[in-house]
Amino acid sequence: MAGGDVFGDSLTVQGTRTLLGAPHVHDLDTLEADLALFGVPYDMGTSVPLRTGQSRGPHAARQEAFAYWQDITELDWVDPDTGETPLMGYRFADCGDVHIAGGQIHENLDRISEVGRRLAARDAVVGAIGGDHSISFPVGRGVCEKYEKVDVVHFDAHADFADVQGGSKYTHGSNLRRLSELPYINHITALGIRNTYKAQRDDLLAYGGTMTSVRKMRADGIEATVQGVVPDSEHIYVSIDIDVLDAALVPGTTLPEPGGFTYDELVRGLAAVSQKGTIVGFDIVELSPPHDVNGLTARTVNWVMFEFLRAIAESAR
Repeated sequence: MAGGDVFGDSLTVQGTRTLLGAPHVHDLDTLEADLALFGVPYDMGTSVPLRTGQSRGPHAARQEAFAYWQDITELDWVDPDTGETPLMGYRFADCGDVHIAGGQIHENLDRISEVGRRLAARDAVVGAIGGDHSISFPVGRGVCEKYEKVDVVHFDAHADFADVQGGSKYTHGSNLRRLSELPYINHITALGIRNTYKAQRDDLLAYGGTMTSVRKMRADGIEATVQGVVPDSEHIYVSIDIDVLDAALVPGTTLPEPGGFTYDELVRGLAAVSQKGTIVGFDIVELSPPHDVNGLTARTVNWVMFEFLRAIAESAR
C-alpha cells in the first residue's frame, strides 16, 4: 500500500461509534472498567464455500447500537417488571477493533490473544464481538490464561470440535477443539447443538465434555438443563454463536439452522450460566452483515450482549 502502514504498531484501531455506546479506551494498559469490549473483524477461519462477511460484524454491531445506546453509562433503561436499572453504575469501555493484518493467520491469532490478555490483566470482564467463530480460540486463550482453571460454555447450533477442516486447525469449526487443548481449560459444555458430525460428538464426549440439544433443553427446561450439565465453576468463559438462535431470528449469520432457541430461551440460558460461577469473558460471533435483513441480526446481537451483561452484573451482586 502506498504511503506505508497507516496503523503503525497499534494492536487496536478505533472508530467513531462504540459497542453499546460505551466510552472509548485507547490505552489498554490503563483501562479502568468493569467490562471491556472489543471487536475482532476477522473471517479468515471460515471454510469455503460457506458465505463470509463476519469481519464486518463489529462495525454493524456498533452502527445498530448507535440507534438506541448513545452512551450506556448514562442509560436509564428499566426492567418493565421490576422498574430496576440493572446496569447503572457498571463501568464499560469499548477498546476498539483488533488491528488485523491481511494474510497473517498466526500473527492475527496472537494479536487477538494479546488484546484479551491485556484487558483481563486489568481485572475486567472481557467481551469480544466477531468475526467468525475461529476467534474464540485466541480470545479465550488470552483471557483465560491468568486463571488456574476455567470452564467453557459453548452456545451453538454446531459442535465446532473438528480437529482439522480443509487442512486447517484454526477454523470456525475447530475453535472448541483448540480451546480444549489449553492446559487451563478444565471442562467444556456445548448447549443448543442441532447439527453435528458423529466424530465431533464422540471426540467431545471422550474429552470429558457434555453436549445437549435444543430439543432436550426445551423438553427438560432451560434452567434445569443448565443446572444439571454445567458444573459449578470458579471461572467461566462463554462463547455464543448467534446461529444458536432459530434461523428465522438471525438471517445475517454464516450458517443459519432451523429449530434453534427463541430469544427468550437463549437469554434465560445465559442467565442460568451466570449463576454457575464468575464469568471472566465471552465472545459473540458469526454476525454476517452482508446477509442480514434490515439490521435484524445486528440488533439481536446487541440485545443478547446487553441481557448477558445484565445477568453477569446481577449475579455479581
